[in-house]
Amino acid sequence: MIYVFLFYGLSFIALGLVIGLQARSPVPALPRAALWFLAAFGFLHGAHEWVEMADLCRTGGSAHNGDPVLLLGDVVLAAASFACLLQYAVEALIKLDNWPRWLRAAPGGIFLLLAAIFVALELPSGAIAGPEGHSIGQALSRYFLGFPGALLAAYSLFVARKRQTEVTAHRLKAYLAGGALAFTAYALFTGIVVPPAPFPPASLVNSEGFLAVVHVPVEVFRGICAALIAAFLSEAFVIETARFRWRAEQLRDESIMAMAHDLRSPVTTINLNAGLLQRMSPLEHNGEGERRLLGNILASARTINWMVDNLLEASRLEFKVSSLKRERMDLRRLVYDVADRARELAKGHQIKVTAPDSVPPVEADPNQIERLLSNLLSNAAKYSFSGMDILIEVEPRPAEVVVSITNYGPGISAEEQRRLFTRFYRTGSAEAAGAPGLGLGLYVAKGIVEAHSGRIWVESEVNRYATFRFTLPRASA
Repeated sequence: MIYVFLFYGLSFIALGLVIGLQARSPVPALPRAALWFLAAFGFLHGAHEWVEMADLCRTGGSAHNGDPVLLLGDVVLAAASFACLLQYAVEALIKLDNWPRWLRAAPGGIFLLLAAIFVALELPSGAIAGPEGHSIGQALSRYFLGFPGALLAAYSLFVARKRQTEVTAHRLKAYLAGGALAFTAYALFTGIVVPPAPFPPASLVNSEGFLAVVHVPVEVFRGICAALIAAFLSEAFVIETARFRWRAEQLRDESIMAMAHDLRSPVTTINLNAGLLQRMSPLEHNGEGERRLLGNILASARTINWMVDNLLEASRLEFKVSSLKRERMDLRRLVYDVADRARELAKGHQIKVTAPDSVPPVEADPNQIERLLSNLLSNAAKYSFSGMDILIEVEPRPAEVVVSITNYGPGISAEEQRRLFTRFYRTGSAEAAGAPGLGLGLYVAKGIVEAHSGRIWVESEVNRYATFRFTLPRASA
């Protein structure tokens, strides 16, 4: 049995190492925060099994004379590992399936509740650190943390598989499905076949009964499941890394072509108008024609400057060298100022601002927030139906301020929304309309918001409207 625990512990330590490597990768196949919890689950559960192995070594294989300290530590490690597994599933589903954020508190809350129940049941008997207390703690943690955590982990991989829409992703989908099935099997072996405890169903279906029927310890099957999960997810990681490299090379080529195409128009305008100015007779200078030509040159120069600024800011965000100069600022006033300066940018669309008189201050970099608002207003102007208003709304909330920018136009499909904030991505409507831009405005906007610890998202209905919302935390009092 000692060798079984050795294999079991090694399987989970290996799972922790594999997932830890994925979490440190620049292109994780699953949400990074979730992967760290899954790695913690592997390490803690491996440690839990080795603590149990150490106790068996100390007692010569007897489960009834265990060391109270080791048994109590084993229960704590097991419960903590399952709490990390459940936390992984919650974090992944918040990111992948839009689950509510308040669910993040559920695993920790269940862990504390189980601890209270365990103490209430065992403290009066004085067996809290004995074999009976050990079996009760193990059963409770597996029923209420391990079983739902493993099932939700399986579901998260099925959701991740469903989100892979590229035709070339069939191998990645297969590995994610394999990991989901391995997690489902693990849920059965760890959450149904639990250590025997003095209450049903643990008193009826347990690891001792499983061994009597199958003649193989259930730990072997759990270890195999852990090894399969590590293998499937490591293969998914390899494929996702290769896909990322291919996409990076494709994006580089596309970005060069996009820059060449989009810079050609303002450069041509500058050259044309400068040539016309050069051919003007002395009598035509200082007239309306000259002012119009100079206005065209200045507008084209601003367009080039805006594109270059976005390109530079995107590079800073990519290499995480963008710095913020935070200060306590009046967001309401900045919104009105940017809206006034953006009248020309709006190209005939009227900009309407709705904001209460008392908007709480925020801690932010005014220059970066101005760039953020300008990018969103520029986007709204490009894709609004002719003559439609652009609406800006400022809404104070208890811990943050929400700014919304709405335009009435072709809207954004659900499929396009998933890629909307990535570098160099342009929607089908943008390509069809020939709207200028490098596909960096929303990528830069997302980077600015996240650097301020805020959130940004889009709500849209095709052929009706698109609303971009972002939040900024309120300044401390």
